[in-house]
Amino acid sequence: MNLRHLLLGCLALVASSISAQEPSSETVVRAVDLSKGVSRAEAVAIAEVYYSRNITSCGSAEVPVDRGTRWEVTPIVGTTAQPSPDPIVIDKRTGRVSWKGGPTFRNLHELLASGP
Repeated sequence: MNLRHLLLGCLALVASSISAQEPSSETVVRAVDLSKGVSRAEAVAIAEVYYSRNITSCGSAEVPVDRGTRWEVTPIVGTTAQPSPDPIVIDKRTGRVSWKGGPTFRNLHELLASGP
């Protein structure tokens, strides 16, 4: 085994260890308790699920911005990875998720049901 294979093996082990410790975004979204409101960490997970299903399978989003009753999360889009002028909007109490360039989901159940 050469050094490259050893390093790749170590990286795979670290990645699997990290993913085994952190719940998936879908798992976090399923556990959201809307009676407590959507937290910043939950908004990140919701935006990740929305992004991967409705914007693109790769890319990212910026940190959620608290706007009182809602979170706004700016997706990074396009081949030049530019911030979208339109944020993903997540209502803290209802779980409604929308983005000007994509579908609107009335609640988190609808968002999760839209997936693969």
